[in-house]
Amino acid sequence: NILNHWTSRVTGATYPSGWQIEINDSHVQTLLTLTPEVQNQELVVYQSTGNAYWEGAVTIHGQSAGTQVQGEGYVELTGYSR
Repeated sequence: NILNHWTSRVTGATYPSGWQIEINDSHVQTLLTLTPEVQNQELVVYQSTGNAYWEGAVTIHGQSAGTQVQGEGYVELTGYSR
């Protein structure tokens, strides 16, 4: 599930920003929330790749198999700018 959105003032692209991931396995139930450490992590690289994209660090909190978990992660989003 997407929890929020962020719109770039530079490109006008709107990116998903914050996610909730649920995994229901017969043995393990997991619910994780991923939150961007900074909203504006857009890279505008028109001269090299011809596009703009969002990539960056996220913090992860949640529960897996009844245990509180936390961590750090990385998300890359492409195809949102035109």
